[in-house]
Amino acid sequence: MRFKVCTNTYLNTEELFKFPYRTYFIKLDLNKKCKILLCGFEFVNISFIDIPILEHAILTHVPKENNGSIELVKSPIDNITNLQQVAKLRTPIVEITPIDLTDTTPLKITYTYIRDTKSKLREKDLPSILNEDNKKQVEADKLSSVRMKWINSQLVLGKKIWDEVNEALESKEFIKMDTHQQMKYFQSAYPKFNKQHPLVLRYMVDAQLFHMQAYEKYIIKVADTPPSKRESFYERQADYAVLLYKAKSKHFNTAKVKQIWERTFTELKNESDMFKNMQDYADDIDENLQKKIISEMSFSLEQQINELRKQFTETNQMFKVPKKFMEYNDSSDEDYATVETFAHLK
Repeated sequence: MRFKVCTNTYLNTEELFKFPYRTYFIKLDLNKKCKILLCGFEFVNISFIDIPILEHAILTHVPKENNGSIELVKSPIDNITNLQQVAKLRTPIVEITPIDLTDTTPLKITYTYIRDTKSKLREKDLPSILNEDNKKQVEADKLSSVRMKWINSQLVLGKKIWDEVNEALESKEFIKMDTHQQMKYFQSAYPKFNKQHPLVLRYMVDAQLFHMQAYEKYIIKVADTPPSKRESFYERQADYAVLLYKAKSKHFNTAKVKQIWERTFTELKNESDMFKNMQDYADDIDENLQKKIISEMSFSLEQQINELRKQFTETNQMFKVPKKFMEYNDSSDEDYATVETFAHLK
């Protein structure tokens, strides 16, 4: 059932200019005929939502010429922040004939209020709707907080590991190790970091390459990528290789950027596929053969790292190497939050 309620309101144009702001509060008596108690706007047309249980409304002025519009939204309290929570319930209602504000004579404003009883909200419906929106906002705030905490923790941890790599390079004991032993040392010291950011650690140890700005951009990409598929993990690793190349090169080549990304992605994916296909077999073979297989599978990616290192300029001058070597501490790999910790909240 649809019905109309009409009312007339007389205003002087001087009153309109007493309220220069674009947002106005209007009180409606919904049990009687609608009456404007406070006004200050150019009328072209109006629309507002149909929530009879509310007494207050917020009027937002969107001035245009003759085809402009004004949006009137009822709010449970006199608070503009609630607009977003109830705006989705809007039903188009009213049209008003344009008026001439240059005319100083009293104005007669006639408008029609059309209520659709089929879509009318019951009083008990509104709290549940607002509560649901509040819950969503709380979850969004929680997600944002956890996301930033994780990003900051990874930035701190990455810088810490890079400092330790530089300190290790000042140690005679560490230098005597072969590349595989050096890598194994830091993989054991930071197993979680190695699992989440294997290429970052590999560049640090194998190529002595790290750039904080490139690493930060990479971490943000990781935080914003839901771990829904394995390929997204390889994509982020390839992104880091490109970000590192760009950060270290004064003049980078676009074709080279594409080549680095594609090769890194392909090599990592191939390594993973090979490990997966041979997993059952590798459990039964001796340790020496396992090491040989791992070495052969990593060789192609190590070649790429060496090639990428040649592209960088002024690498040796960019980093100050601390003199003191920090000994390995079992508790150094703190239990930082991971992407998986908050991904399910999205």
